[in-house]
Amino acid sequence: MLSRLPILLAWRNPSTRLSRRIRVVAYPPGDDLLAIDEARRQRGAWDRPDTVLADRLSKEREYGTFHDGLTSELSGHRVEVVGTFALGTDFQNNGNLIMSEANFLRLLPRRLGATWGDTAIDIGVLRLADDADAERVKATLQAALPPDVLVLTKPELVAKEQAFWQKVTPVGVVFDIGMVMGFIVGTAICYQVLFSEISDRLAEFATLKAMGYSNQWLLRVVVCEAVFLALLGYGLGLALALPAFGAIHESTGLPMDLKPGDGAQVLGLTLVMCTLSGLLAARKLVVVDPADLYS
Repeated sequence: MLSRLPILLAWRNPSTRLSRRIRVVAYPPGDDLLAIDEARRQRGAWDRPDTVLADRLSKEREYGTFHDGLTSELSGHRVEVVGTFALGTDFQNNGNLIMSEANFLRLLPRRLGATWGDTAIDIGVLRLADDADAERVKATLQAALPPDVLVLTKPELVAKEQAFWQKVTPVGVVFDIGMVMGFIVGTAICYQVLFSEISDRLAEFATLKAMGYSNQWLLRVVVCEAVFLALLGYGLGLALALPAFGAIHESTGLPMDLKPGDGAQVLGLTLVMCTLSGLLAARKLVVVDPADLYS
């Protein structure tokens, strides 16, 4: 099947009468292209002429409140909202609509019958048989299609989109910079805390060293304290982050879910940061001579 998704069209807010750009995904309702149960259940409704499904998580201040029976204009054409679904916004789009491919072609008839060269088809989706070799089909299609047509499997398409947002857009670059700066600043702060602790108790450490405790044992003490700080800071940060994620989701519509893998990665980086700080702060214990403290 060949589907038009996504397209950016202008939705007129029924309350303010102002038009705002909105993302429109268009495909035949029977194709089940999107794994959204609400769209599947309502396929009979949005298959009718001049109808759309609206994302109820779209920003109300731009598009108004979407509900069944709402009528407005989409790029100058009158359409009716016959149902809603939940998807959410992203960094580029503040709202979403789903419509049938037939309705889309009525909306923009100039795209009817167009070819790949004039960009009528934005994404062509192929549903393979269960026993099909996806890589082989991909290679065959890539060889047969023009060079400007990119053939990707679903995981490759997802990875390509994620890489674009993480490595090309300012959002991804700023996030990476913030993560690096947070690691550096956290290391410096943890180092200062541990260095102050060691300096205040240098006599006690020197006494232990004079009693025969090795440098390795003293380093383990400092590293254990660093791990304790890491776990305490991580727990406090997690307790503050979860409500903040919920507040950000409510205000922006962006999905803010802390996955277990991401949480484990943050915990690992926190432990590395604090352990490194502890080892740097403990250098003074290695070089100190107990006799110098009591001379």
